[in-house]
Amino acid sequence: CGPCRECSECIATCEKKLLAVSVPGAGGGEALVRIPWIRERFPRQEGPWEMIIEQPDGPRVTARASAVICQVWEELCRGCADCVQACSYEARRMVSRKEGMVISEVDAALCRGCGACAAVCPTGASVMGHFTERHLVGQLEEPWSSPAGQRRRTRIERPRLVAFACHWSAYPLLESTPVGLPADLRTIRVMCLSAVHPGLMLRAFETGADGVLLLGCGPSRCHYGSGGEIVEDQLNTARRLMDTLGIDGRRIRSETVAPGQAERLIRTVRRFAKAVGTLEPNLLAD
Repeated sequence: CGPCRECSECIATCEKKLLAVSVPGAGGGEALVRIPWIRERFPRQEGPWEMIIEQPDGPRVTARASAVICQVWEELCRGCADCVQACSYEARRMVSRKEGMVISEVDAALCRGCGACAAVCPTGASVMGHFTERHLVGQLEEPWSSPAGQRRRTRIERPRLVAFACHWSAYPLLESTPVGLPADLRTIRVMCLSAVHPGLMLRAFETGADGVLLLGCGPSRCHYGSGGEIVEDQLNTARRLMDTLGIDGRRIRSETVAPGQAERLIRTVRRFAKAVGTLEPNLLAD
């Protein structure tokens, strides 16, 4: 086959899986590579694991790797089956365990790693490979380049924005966007926006963000089929919670973007930064 587009045509027979690989101390974040599917290479543990990369004309390099597939912590699963409904690839099923307990199980050969099941799981039993809760929250908690003490109370000259960006559309465009956007922009890659649950959106505000952008493919272009519908439900839940907490609903926005729409994406970020800059400073961000 040619370059994989994450369609569903050959999912039942595809022999490759995404692997997130990073070299400690090298910088540059992680690289996503596709390797043949061999069950023994993907331990059931969450990871990451140590791997050795051999170069034909260079030294051996020690790297860290995580499979971008979902797993289940059986001791946390309560058998609600929400993950089964969220999965577009029928990679989730309910199975019986001892004492009549029914829990969710992942067919790793079918899982494509969108993360929707992890986002809808109410107990945290579903865990996304590599793009774990700890991984995403860790990025949210990194120090901002614009200290809160330098921000005016009446107007935010350089608002802090968190952009949850889909790996297949918005993320590569943001990574290649020239510097100079009128905001302190923090881009967080997710395989699909359906993996961003309301708790992560609110956590962004708690860690200092003035605004949150959800940038993805849109319902008709989602690589995983139902991502657009799921993220809309998650966004509505987040807005209801924001209203309860007294957070202005204009601080969060969902926008669709397609590959090749870099200029449109820049305009979107600029407009949102300008709109957020006119709001009263977010009290949670102080």
